[in-house]
Amino acid sequence: YRELLEDPAVPVLARQALLDRLAKRGPEESIRAAILPLLVGLMESDVMNIRYLSLQALAWNPLADTLPAILALMARETRPDIVRTASRIISRKLGRDPRAFAEAVREHPERRRLLGHMVRLLTSQNWDPAVIPETLDAFRTPPLKILEETPETYFTVCAHLLGHGALSLPDIWPA
Repeated sequence: YRELLEDPAVPVLARQALLDRLAKRGPEESIRAAILPLLVGLMESDVMNIRYLSLQALAWNPLADTLPAILALMARETRPDIVRTASRIISRKLGRDPRAFAEAVREHPERRRLLGHMVRLLTSQNWDPAVIPETLDAFRTPPLKILEETPETYFTVCAHLLGHGALSLPDIWPA
């Protein structure tokens, strides 16, 4: 796989067909780690379908191995379908605990460009109420400081979480 995906002589359509196979069935366990850097690199392709299929193939890996690359794609991607797919992958892999996402956004160099994606993801589902205060702390404190810098963003997320019973008023303004 690796040789075919890396070889510039391989036509784009052949590369897309191989990525489509990897996206649908997943890379074999024996090569998953080996092609991870290649898939991350292909997410920067000029060809939209290559980026999309690489993202889907990347989803077969653990979120801890792929989240920084997926966030980097979301920070620069202009195609809504690719961004939606990236959000769905993250959301599905997080389960009911968004803390890994919160920490990854905090550490990401393009964190400001990810704020809109953060709001959409945090308001997309019901989260485990036990982890929400810690998640909100990640967004309230530096380097994000969304309560201080963009209070409307913070309160949008809080209103959703409050409406779904994931937090209470004291969680919004800790003592």
